[in-house]
Amino acid sequence: MSAAAHAPTARSVASARIAWLIMIALVGCDRAPEAAPAPPSPVVQEKSASSIRVVLSLDQASINTAQIARLTLRVSAAPGFRIREPEIPRTLPGGLTIREERVEGPSIGADGWSVTQRRLAIEPFLPGEAEFPALVFEVEPASKPDGLNAGTASLATDPVAITITSVLTPGREAEGLAPIKDVAEPPPSPARLWWIAGGAAAIVAAIALVTWLIRRRRFAPADRPPPLITAHELALRRLNELMAQRLIERGLIKPFYESASLILRRYIEDRFGLHAPERTTEEFLLESRASALLSEGDVAALERFLEHCDLVKFAKLPATPEQASGAVDTVRDFIERTRSADRLVLSENGAAQSSSSGSQTGGSEP
Repeated sequence: MSAAAHAPTARSVASARIAWLIMIALVGCDRAPEAAPAPPSPVVQEKSASSIRVVLSLDQASINTAQIARLTLRVSAAPGFRIREPEIPRTLPGGLTIREERVEGPSIGADGWSVTQRRLAIEPFLPGEAEFPALVFEVEPASKPDGLNAGTASLATDPVAITITSVLTPGREAEGLAPIKDVAEPPPSPARLWWIAGGAAAIVAAIALVTWLIRRRRFAPADRPPPLITAHELALRRLNELMAQRLIERGLIKPFYESASLILRRYIEDRFGLHAPERTTEEFLLESRASALLSEGDVAALERFLEHCDLVKFAKLPATPEQASGAVDTVRDFIERTRSADRLVLSENGAAQSSSSGSQTGGSEP
């Protein structure tokens, strides 16, 4: 009697153990991990000639309507040559828009070539096939007189196809209407309508606020490139700021000559690509004659002006206010005589350099 009573209990315990083992096995069987999406493949074009090199790179050739494509143009010119870059329209075929453009350079690379880099942020509008057009870059000798085509060469990039997809789930556009209900529901009460309208307005306002914050962070004004001006405009602006300090009237002749000499040297660097600020007068004049970018008359005028500045700065040669005013006329005449609309520089960078120069000059006042 006792043994018969305990037999079903033992079988129940064994069955429960088997059930627990089956449940543990099922829980431990995870699904195979899904394959990660393939990273976007960039598009790179490299074009080169005897005196120009162009590298075009696009971070991804397939984007959706909520993404931004980043395109970089790196253009290099051989020593003694300058590049005429093409204008890129703000609106491109296929509904593409240039949302942001940043210019870096020109700078001198390790091989002595002049390098300019342009970064573009391309924003799509509608899904479909679009195209970034081919660009033609022209190169010519830096010392070539205007109006002559001798030595001019060109280099063109290939068009870049961009595929734009929709952010909607595939097939959503083809879905039909929902089936008609048999019995129409009664209209909501007026109080409920006010609650629904208020909730919808709050959701729309939240979405608009989030979208504005995202776009403000993505295209912040700090990321936008400062405006470009010509080298002679920047130099004349620095010269006018120097005269506004009235150093001559205050008797600060030496600081005035230091600032005037620095303004001229920076203009020569921006206008002709000669590294004037970091070199001594002898080194700078030697490079000026060897480069053949300046005429012999201009080099001789620079030599007289810089030697006079060095005598005032280092040999403590006394200079009258009339001589200081004449030095300003010499710098202004040289800038006006060698001005060119093709040499562009960053205006904000120039203003920062000019303000730092002014602070150093102000500190020398007794």
